[in-house]
Amino acid sequence: MEIERHRRKCQVCRHPQLDDIRRDFMASQAVYLLDKKYGLAQGSARRHAIAMGWFEERQQNSVATLDRFIADGMTKGKVNSVRVSGANILKALELKAKLTGELEESPKPKKLKAI
Repeated sequence: MEIERHRRKCQVCRHPQLDDIRRDFMASQAVYLLDKKYGLAQGSARRHAIAMGWFEERQQNSVATLDRFIADGMTKGKVNSVRVSGANILKALELKAKLTGELEESPKPKKLKAI
């Protein structure tokens, strides 16, 4: 859809609380809840987010947050004064790999044989 046509027709683009809608979306609020919260027609927030590239931006923000978590956890052993276990770091690495497309599914744990 042409961006100018989208802006003319889109309820979200013309909404007086557009900045609040964007902030809530970037904070991972579900799009159907945004529709309800801001009195939008069903699917409006999702269509707007797709047209404006908000999903990609939110994913990039999530990856950046995971990067900081992983770096702090590995170098300091804690994030925001909370101790981080190796298992938490591995889960964060796995989630990051899924978000970036480097991993399609969780690796299967392998049994180690006793020597």
